[in-house]
Amino acid sequence: MSQFDLPRINFHGTALLDTSTANNGNYGPSLSMFNQDESEAFMPPRCYLPPENNPQPLMGKGLIIKTDKNGNRYVPILPVTKDNYEEWATTPLGTLEVNGVIIEEAYHILYENMGILNVNPGYWNYYGDLSMSLEDTQVLGITLPNSDGGVVTYTREEQTGCPPDFAAMFGAELSFNKNYFSPDSRTSAYLCDVDAMGQMCTQIFCGEAGLYAKDANGNETTFFKGKPVKSTSRWMNLTKTLNYSDHSLLPMGGSACFYTMLELDDSSELSKMMFQQTGKQANGLCIKYLIHQVYEVRNPDYKKLATKEISDLKGNKSLVPKNPAVVAVSGTITPWYDGDMKTTSICRLLKNASEITIDKKIPKPKTKGGSELSVPKSINLGPIQFIYNSSLNLISLDIINFINEYGKNPAAEPASYAGDSDIPAYQTFQTYKYGVFTLMFQSDTPGSPQMVGSLSYNTDYNMKQLLATGGLIDIAVTSTTNYSNGYFYLLLNNSTVSSEDNYVITSDQMGNYAQQKQANYNYMSDGLPKTPCILNVFYRGKPVSPSVPVFVTKQAINMVTGDINNTDNY
Repeated sequence: MSQFDLPRINFHGTALLDTSTANNGNYGPSLSMFNQDESEAFMPPRCYLPPENNPQPLMGKGLIIKTDKNGNRYVPILPVTKDNYEEWATTPLGTLEVNGVIIEEAYHILYENMGILNVNPGYWNYYGDLSMSLEDTQVLGITLPNSDGGVVTYTREEQTGCPPDFAAMFGAELSFNKNYFSPDSRTSAYLCDVDAMGQMCTQIFCGEAGLYAKDANGNETTFFKGKPVKSTSRWMNLTKTLNYSDHSLLPMGGSACFYTMLELDDSSELSKMMFQQTGKQANGLCIKYLIHQVYEVRNPDYKKLATKEISDLKGNKSLVPKNPAVVAVSGTITPWYDGDMKTTSICRLLKNASEITIDKKIPKPKTKGGSELSVPKSINLGPIQFIYNSSLNLISLDIINFINEYGKNPAAEPASYAGDSDIPAYQTFQTYKYGVFTLMFQSDTPGSPQMVGSLSYNTDYNMKQLLATGGLIDIAVTSTTNYSNGYFYLLLNNSTVSSEDNYVITSDQMGNYAQQKQANYNYMSDGLPKTPCILNVFYRGKPVSPSVPVFVTKQAINMVTGDINNTDNY
């Protein structure tokens, strides 16, 4: 059951994402630097034209037009060569000087008409190395079964009754660093996209994850450490942070859940602690983490960026400008058992059913140049994963990516290297106060719906409570109802805002790799060997038998032409 299992160790902190952005295609298709077909840079870069009969008013005079193999017209940016490419990519478009001459002056009319004059071609972190570093990511809450058959969440402030071995975890730090206690320790995790310009499938590869503590006397404790499997972005919420959700800031307002599993030695400290609580021997750990509150300085002056000393493969050292994104990381650490999936949860799913109006005043961000940005007037709520735990008679819901939030107390101004379109970072965040959500169950047999429970701001989803519980809500129910024989939905102000999707179709092999035009259907996902991609189908949380046909639609997208082909009843 993954994040729904007990005990739950709930954490929150910060991460630095040293994303490399040269091939993000943020200004495409107008400015195209990356050849998606050949997975290499266009040399020279291209400025694609809209499908108009007469492009001359758009581009001015003296520029040449070429046509690619798909019939699309573009203007090659001829002054850009291998020798000046790096400097061009980190200089506002149209301003690069060579020997006192602006080399792209003839392109200014085209750039201005296409809306890309003065943008950084390499976007906000051209020199990123893909690393992901957790910073001060600590245990805030511990959720354990209680004597009444329910659960209780202990916090650093409310530890009364918490077993001492679990209480020792408060303040312990989750880290991806190898040799955590060593002064030269560094992260072993890397975050990258399967396809930086296409499908939204972000992956985290991690060499080692662990939970560590060091007391005032210098005593070091390692609660666990191990190598997690590759994780991929799962459930997204594109407007999670409301005042980072202006269109010009995309994808800063978004969030995504990741799940990973690592094997756990039976003799480890944490394995023994979990066994004492449950009487079950865990085979590993499930780590769920949500990346949210994403802040990027998107239009930096590369000449003002802080630098980091980097060594190349030959040992040559150089100072490289760095501009990582700063994000919040929140989640849970729970037992993993044989039969669980490794990179997602076996669960049921509540999906958005209607738009929600944002009717409370949310601080609007202002750019360094003085422009006030927008806050959404209405949003689609994120998904909720949930289960019915028959052994404890609990309905457990994961609302961490469902509840929206917004920033408060912005910094006085953006970083000194920020551009005019950048905004100051918010210093604190709080969840949006919707009111009371009511969870309902409708049996498949005729009859009135049944109220199961409710979620309120004060007790369930204010920011402090949300982080302390890792976003998990547990509602006690009676054992007399067959919750497999019906569906759930969520009410807000007597309107249905989320409704259960009976089927969940998923895979442990998200983000597969294959050679172009390969003959078979074997793929590489988390290293060799290559294997088929297996889809797991669940109906109301239960596996669907392979003998029961489930018809799905296969969608194929040509990333060059943009053509979409749907094959039904696949």
